[in-house]
Amino acid sequence: MIMVLMTSLREFFLLCLQSDTLLAITTSGNSKNIIETLKEAKAKKIFSLGFLGNGGGEALSYCDLAFIVPSSITARIQECHITAGHALLQYIEDSLLEKGWLTRE
Repeated sequence: MIMVLMTSLREFFLLCLQSDTLLAITTSGNSKNIIETLKEAKAKKIFSLGFLGNGGGEALSYCDLAFIVPSSITARIQECHITAGHALLQYIEDSLLEKGWLTRE
């Protein structure tokens, strides 16, 4: 399961399993709630993928894998995150279809 964190650390850890993947999105790379969640995910051995901007900020050091938009302009970072998110979801959908876990009907 992929969980997108949009609210709080408590909500994330009430719902997550060790086999989950955390997708953390922050344009600054320094959002305190995201950093705290990434720290906790690392401690619980939950894989984390960061969609980051501004060089990755502090969040980069807690992500297992990161997509970093090389910009400090919030709108550009958000546009890139949206595009990358669409590409990631298309890849996941294609993989699920290929493995027979999903059908087009």
